[in-house]
Amino acid sequence: MVKIPSSVEDSGDVGEAGSVCPGCGAQLEKTAASHLGCLVCLLRVGLDDRAVSIQAGRPELTNQFGTYAIVRRDDGSPWELGRGAMGITFRALDTSLNRAVALKVIETNGAGDYGAVRTRFMREARAAATLRHDNVATVYQFGIREETGQCFYAMELIEGETLEERVRRTGPLKPSAVMAIAQQVTGALAAAEKHGLIHRDLKPANLMLVSMESEPTIARQNGQSDALLVKIIDFGLAKAIEGESDPMSLTRGGFAGTPAFASPEQFSNGLLDVRTDIYSLGATLWFALTGKRPFGGQSVEEIRQAQRSSKFPVEQLRAAHAPSGLISLLLSMLAFEPASRPGTQELTVRLRRCLWQARIFGKKSRWMLAAGVLAVLAASTLFGFRSLHDARQGPEKGAAGVRSTANSEAREAYLKGRYFWDKRTVDGYKKAGEYFKQAIALDPNYAQAYAGLGDTYHFLAGSSSDSRKDYYARSKEAYRRALELNPALAGAHASLGLVAMNYDWDWPTAEREFKRAIELDPDYATGHHWYAECLIALGRFDESLREIERARELEPLSLIINTDMGKILYYARRTDEAKKQLKETLNLDPNFAAAHLWLGWVYAEQKEYDPAIAEFQTYGQLSGDTSAVGNVGFVYGRMGKQREAEQVLETLKQRDSVVPTNVCLGMGDNNCALAGLEASYKVHDTAMTSLKVAPFYDSVRSDPRFVDLMRRVNLTP
Repeated sequence: MVKIPSSVEDSGDVGEAGSVCPGCGAQLEKTAASHLGCLVCLLRVGLDDRAVSIQAGRPELTNQFGTYAIVRRDDGSPWELGRGAMGITFRALDTSLNRAVALKVIETNGAGDYGAVRTRFMREARAAATLRHDNVATVYQFGIREETGQCFYAMELIEGETLEERVRRTGPLKPSAVMAIAQQVTGALAAAEKHGLIHRDLKPANLMLVSMESEPTIARQNGQSDALLVKIIDFGLAKAIEGESDPMSLTRGGFAGTPAFASPEQFSNGLLDVRTDIYSLGATLWFALTGKRPFGGQSVEEIRQAQRSSKFPVEQLRAAHAPSGLISLLLSMLAFEPASRPGTQELTVRLRRCLWQARIFGKKSRWMLAAGVLAVLAASTLFGFRSLHDARQGPEKGAAGVRSTANSEAREAYLKGRYFWDKRTVDGYKKAGEYFKQAIALDPNYAQAYAGLGDTYHFLAGSSSDSRKDYYARSKEAYRRALELNPALAGAHASLGLVAMNYDWDWPTAEREFKRAIELDPDYATGHHWYAECLIALGRFDESLREIERARELEPLSLIINTDMGKILYYARRTDEAKKQLKETLNLDPNFAAAHLWLGWVYAEQKEYDPAIAEFQTYGQLSGDTSAVGNVGFVYGRMGKQREAEQVLETLKQRDSVVPTNVCLGMGDNNCALAGLEASYKVHDTAMTSLKVAPFYDSVRSDPRFVDLMRRVNLTP
């Protein structure tokens, strides 16, 4: 039967029993207005004095809405498809085009001033009608029935069932299916964002699942290989009927959305944008994976309290065998603060990584099963790859077999810390540090949290020359505490190796720690990655390339690993390969700043100066690194544009006490360049690690002062 099924408006957990109205026998739904009674009975009393009763099975129901006529069943009753707190959906016929449609007649009583409702409805309707996307149910027409004042709209009739109904019928979905659904919905939200539209009521009951066989053309256009096509319904409706007054007055219709899936800002009259829908999508995906809601509570206030606590029942996701990368992504989507949630572009990239990793693992696991090595498969985690967040600190169990933490709240705080740390920005590091400290407060013996805190201090050191020494000291202290708690923690060994390389210039210690990390966990991508950095600094090109390739095999979608492979190829003077690698990285995420930086250096080396300038400028805009203009000055110098280079030089001298080395190198001023390098040496700048291999130092490489500098950082010429 063609239908849009009814929904339980707050989508309670699978297995919750419903009840029926004693007056009319209709199924009662849990909504924010459940205390008012049965929706059908409420509608019977009319939409103010202007409305005509909508009664299921009553012949006096208004039949005509513009060119749309409600279809009746054989017994003469209206063909109802679904119902919710905001109205009832009927099967109808477009009499002008002779096509079947879904017609939603909207409950506007209590939504505010009648004239204002009409004006607002039509304004929002016109905006929503501009949205055309394969994953959004097409809206044919919005209108107001003048005789009754009822708002309505007609949309395409969807063959299928809602996500809510699918989960209730068959149980929670597999992670791969949930990620495929998320990818399609995210594409629709990105398209809506371009039109300035948000849904405001995204939930399992508003996602229709369609068999791909019924719409093969759309499937091919989307490039989807999954069995289902997702269609979002009711786009723009919630905003169209929302009142302008107090959004918490649920009984007066001012709140738009479904409380169990609504974002925190929807309850507080906050500014709404696409991140509101991303929050609701996160809650919807949680339901799809588990059959449960991320936050309990039977009232709005209980839900709001749960949201503020940010105490997620992550064990539900683990029981559903959700990969840790997907768990981390869901936690970020459900962040209380909108600014902490990923935007549509970041969400698209991270979903692509999760899907790619899952598919690669699926191929690997099938091969291993065929080879009869189930024990190895189990040891490498049966249900998915570790994400970069977890793999950064090695496996969940060390050699001693001690779990990282039994405290789920500490674990959640740690995952949030890893999420912000992975942003690779100063603000991200600071936010990460707060979460790592929170995790330690919850579990003082949580070794991974100490290692995460050490990583935070370590990378903050790179952004602050004044506090660098203090940050490195604090990072070492945190790493050592982590290893006291778990000597087999691979990530802490690798991080100590990085400190030895970047700050102490103690190359034997660095190499020993990297090797120890890899020995403890041969599949630890970051251990191979950082060891590759150490090897390239020592001029051991072939070994470095082998290690970075191994790191990429383990984390094929890691942006930083893919970027640093391009950097290593650049250091090895293999610029064509470096250019190709960095462009491929930017195909994964066009906004990953570091890839633009190293692509700029590749262009500069190949004397393609205009694209080099463009890449350096893009890097500066994306990263917020104010010193990036120095790279542009380097290119000006190489182009012979001395005046422009000198202007950049003067600007940077006024901004920072350290001489901008790159501009001087580009201008061919060796004295200035070497003075800048000496200043960098005194503050232990990480630039010292590239002295042996970076092409931009070639012009001063034979200068005795440069040779002496290399000796002092323990690098041989």
